[in-house]
Amino acid sequence: MTSRAKSLFIFFFLISCTFMLLETDASRNKLSSYIPLCGSNTYCGGLWCPKKGGKYSCISMSCDIQEDCPKLVRCKNSPGPYCMEGFCTC
Repeated sequence: MTSRAKSLFIFFFLISCTFMLLETDASRNKLSSYIPLCGSNTYCGGLWCPKKGGKYSCISMSCDIQEDCPKLVRCKNSPGPYCMEGFCTC
């Protein structure tokens, strides 16, 4: 009787661990795969990026090294992004 209970416990424990690992991996991939597509605007000193509702706004993203910017933003119609004077730009 104890052996059966122990087997059931291990089975459900493994199922729940597998589910938690899959959920964690899915949420991590979702967050990292969304990198906003930004551009430049003559009136904006930073990046011209979309916000909720389809409206655009001027934002500044700070960076330390050149490799930081591609992880934060993508550029529309221009090469880049690149780090200039501590801020990402397109």
